[in-house]
Amino acid sequence: MRALPLLILLIAATAAAAESTAFHYPPIGWHFEIPSGWVRTTDEEIEAVRDRGSEVVTDVLGEPVDVSTLTPVLYLESPPQNSFTADVEGWDPAVDGDYAENQQDVFDVVLASIDHIEVEYQHSYSNVAIDGIDFRVLEIEIMHPTTGEPFLKSRMFDALLGEQSLAVSYSCTNAERCEEIHAAIVNSRFDR
Repeated sequence: MRALPLLILLIAATAAAAESTAFHYPPIGWHFEIPSGWVRTTDEEIEAVRDRGSEVVTDVLGEPVDVSTLTPVLYLESPPQNSFTADVEGWDPAVDGDYAENQQDVFDVVLASIDHIEVEYQHSYSNVAIDGIDFRVLEIEIMHPTTGEPFLKSRMFDALLGEQSLAVSYSCTNAERCEEIHAAIVNSRFDR
């Protein structure tokens, strides 16, 4: 019977791992359910992702990019090759200009970065309301170099929440992982 408490803990841990986990980011009042199978990325992994992204964008633009104004909110992964990022950045129209123009500029840099690595892809733009907030969305499908079929799907959601910009994105090679993280994003809630 000494093993019974251990068995109960093991069953409880297994059940908890199969359920989604609630996440709340108070500065913008964002509530997000982390789907089961997705785990938080370490601080070192976040830094490596940001460094790689900064290097690619610097190569594309031909000048250094300052990512110090971005605050990492939540980075997740579901191995292999499924990732999620959420960052916020302060926004002041008097300093930063028109938000919609800047948003399009960011999307253009993302597409130019993909052009830079010379892969075939398709992209489209849309808008989606998440808990009554209008997000601009860039959807990208990268084609497999041999088959020409889509093998990596990415979506970037971007919205201005008062004085904060929220950029949420995911990239997946697994269709099931794409569907669950997409559902988690569009079912997010915001405090009012």
